[in-house]
Amino acid sequence: MEQAGVEKGGKPEVFASILVLMNTWGYVNSFGTFQAYYTTELSRSPSDVAWIGSFQVFLLFFIGSIVGRLCDAGYVRHLVALGSVFQLVGIFATSVATKYWQVFLCQGLCVGLGNGLTFCPCISVLPTYFTKKRGIAIGIAFCGTSIGGLVFPTMVRQLLPKIGFGQTVRAIGFIQVGNLCFMGVYVPFYYAASYSRDSLGMKYTDSLNVLLILNGVGLVGRTLPAYLADHFGPINVFIPTSAIACICVFCWMAIHSANGLYVWASIFGIVAGGVQGLFPTAVNSLTRENELDKMGSGRE
Repeated sequence: MEQAGVEKGGKPEVFASILVLMNTWGYVNSFGTFQAYYTTELSRSPSDVAWIGSFQVFLLFFIGSIVGRLCDAGYVRHLVALGSVFQLVGIFATSVATKYWQVFLCQGLCVGLGNGLTFCPCISVLPTYFTKKRGIAIGIAFCGTSIGGLVFPTMVRQLLPKIGFGQTVRAIGFIQVGNLCFMGVYVPFYYAASYSRDSLGMKYTDSLNVLLILNGVGLVGRTLPAYLADHFGPINVFIPTSAIACICVFCWMAIHSANGLYVWASIFGIVAGGVQGLFPTAVNSLTRENELDKMGSGRE
């Protein structure tokens, strides 16, 4: 039994947890970058503004008492999905908020609820994938907190003076949207083969063919969208490619035969390869030619 527990754990679970911790605790730990701005722009005392950040932390822990029971009942995926919606709605709503109570409801309440709904399932589920290496797995996952604490304050520092508060907060929101997209893209690469064996009764050798198809058609997925990007623009190709990949992930639920899985893998492998290959090109297209050699959000 011990050995079986060890074999369950792997990189996908840890990587997903890093993204969750980055977008929850990493974002919460970055609130200090908004403190001075809110104090000035909202004409409120530092104590009043601190309530926004502290309420996020309160909800992050308080929600755990409710979420824990729901996790035990098997609603982990539902909680993470709902929490992600709360996070994104709260962040994008914050970008257009102009009054203290609006910011409190959006960033303090809505984002705080979202953080609690995603963080608690993460720390409860991740340890179940490991036995002997549980400590290091959780430790690596919590590095996401530090990553978020570096990324988000740097974004605010570099972007706020240049593009304003609203655009800066929306940029943070799109970072979290991007994380969700890439989490979904890589799931089939790890679980399609096991799904074919456990749910469709395919042989081990046949199940590996699914993985071979996913990766093999990626050759087309990385070249054809890149060719189209040169003619229509990287962003114009990246957005619909990501949308198709998203639809394909949901279509996976409707696959009930080996032939259907092969067809699905052929289509998803192409668009997933496009998402992976177009991402750096799309980022480069948003950067001025004389700044392509720079790292981060910009430097003087």
